[in-house]
Amino acid sequence: GAVRALGRGAKDLDPAHRRDGLGLLFIALAILVAFSVWWNVTTGLGGIVGTLVTGALGSLDVVLPFLLLGLAWRVLRKPDESAATGRVTIGWGALVLAACGLMHVLKGTPVPADGSAAMQAGGGWIGWLASAPVVAATHPVVAGLLLVLLAACGDLVVTATPIAAVPARALALRDR
Repeated sequence: GAVRALGRGAKDLDPAHRRDGLGLLFIALAILVAFSVWWNVTTGLGGIVGTLVTGALGSLDVVLPFLLLGLAWRVLRKPDESAATGRVTIGWGALVLAACGLMHVLKGTPVPADGSAAMQAGGGWIGWLASAPVVAATHPVVAGLLLVLLAACGDLVVTATPIAAVPARALALRDR
């Protein structure tokens, strides 16, 4: 938007081109994150991105490029379904939150005082935020069960499946 505000003719840019730009931005971010995380680039921008992504997601940082590519695919291939893209994004957000929280619980729910290596070995800051309050209030098993429930909810949102339709869909899947 800021770049478009500077240029005179950019305000008349076709909305399809704007969506394409967003999809290409997600691809560029996927490449940058993959470069930083998968190949452990620790210099320059790669080091900054790797530190941010691994700090946020912990040991699940390796899946972020796939998620970004999936989001890019969705934006580029189904541009007319922006409401569905929002739903899918929220569902995947719930799944990522649940996965990071579960990873954090499985690694013993490290706290920031344990150091960055312990946080990154678990679910990172996102995993800590998702799991620590519930673990502190109850028990790690309860936190794990609630995070599994959050993952199931995220899956239902991604697939646009109401809970009432789950038995019929499970039977249809079994019959296939």
